[in-house]
Amino acid sequence: MSTHNNFVLYSLYTLGPATIGGEINYMRESGFTTIVIGMFHIGNPEVAKDTQLGDIIFNGGKPLVIRDGKYVANAPDWPGQIAQLKQGTTSVTKVYACFGGGGTVQDFSTIKSIYEKNGNSFKGTMLQKNLEVFRRVFPAFDGIDMDCEDVYDLPSFVAFCDMMIGLGFDITFCPYQDQQFWNAALAEVSSAHPGAVKWWNLQCYDGGGGNKPQDWWPANSRPGYIIPGDWVRFWDPDQQAWFGDCPQDMQNLFATFAKQTAVGGGFVYELDLIRDTIKNIPIRGTGCEIEDPRYAYIYLQYVKAGLGVK
Repeated sequence: MSTHNNFVLYSLYTLGPATIGGEINYMRESGFTTIVIGMFHIGNPEVAKDTQLGDIIFNGGKPLVIRDGKYVANAPDWPGQIAQLKQGTTSVTKVYACFGGGGTVQDFSTIKSIYEKNGNSFKGTMLQKNLEVFRRVFPAFDGIDMDCEDVYDLPSFVAFCDMMIGLGFDITFCPYQDQQFWNAALAEVSSAHPGAVKWWNLQCYDGGGGNKPQDWWPANSRPGYIIPGDWVRFWDPDQQAWFGDCPQDMQNLFATFAKQTAVGGGFVYELDLIRDTIKNIPIRGTGCEIEDPRYAYIYLQYVKAGLGVK
């Protein structure tokens, strides 16, 4: 267990332009050191007909962020509000943007297609142009979290990382399976850009349930390089059932990681699900027997308790 711990909170729409203004102080006081804002996606008209190839999109097009080399979101305050998460009295020291995701997301398939159709390069593509604008518009993003789950293509993935690093971003990986791919990607990216991949956010829930950080610790990486994560308790309206972990269950999971040298903190997925739980409480209760799952800082307390961190 590292002595320099990083505690990461993922958020989707809640830290988008429509609602981030009311969340800034809460995030500053949350105790989390890194906030990951997602999911950002790459436009592809073959996937979503109202997009253009290379668009930068936030979640389901809410909003379309960058098109044709221009910031087109009707959200002039959003970049500055993201910066405010790290300003003043705050626990937050880093803010990352997450590209990709699970489910029906096909971002890395789109990235692969753009790369291959352009002669195994991103040079001169609209994607490159739009990401250059993304860097300028959102200077507060310290790095990009790579949540690749749809296609594991090493050449295009490494080239995408190279492009992002060239724009001035740090990189984190967010794996849940295919350890061989992630190790190969780390080796190639690190060969060209030593130290650019700062840590891995290892999914230890859902499809990644059963993952053990020590087993995923890459060769020659520092102690504390793996930040394991768990998802919060939430109500799934489609399946009419509770999923995720209550705070005590989260503590129990992290207690199994407490003495692993690979572990450097933990992440919680994610803020929107916590907000949805609040909305469901009047109808369905908390979904937990005793603990209160309504606030991110409560989950953090249980993560720290499991790891033995004050």
